[in-house]
Amino acid sequence: MMVPQGALQMNEFFALTHKSPSEYFLVFDLDLKEVLRAIRYIRLLLAACPSGSRPQPILVTLNSRFKQVIEGQGIKVYNPR
Repeated sequence: MMVPQGALQMNEFFALTHKSPSEYFLVFDLDLKEVLRAIRYIRLLLAACPSGSRPQPILVTLNSRFKQVIEGQGIKVYNPR
């Protein structure tokens, strides 16, 4: 998804603000019971992208227990609560 300059309002709770990079992909796993599987899935998605222009992955979840672990892997976490 290409994000225009400024902010892109996704719904009443969530918006993407353009800074850098300009491409994102969103992964929704609201329960997030298997954190290692989520990280592996996102890494597989990134592997399919050209190395010079990899988008920023954002995991949308209601479970905030693993936020530090996931963000330590370079994956942004959004928790709408």
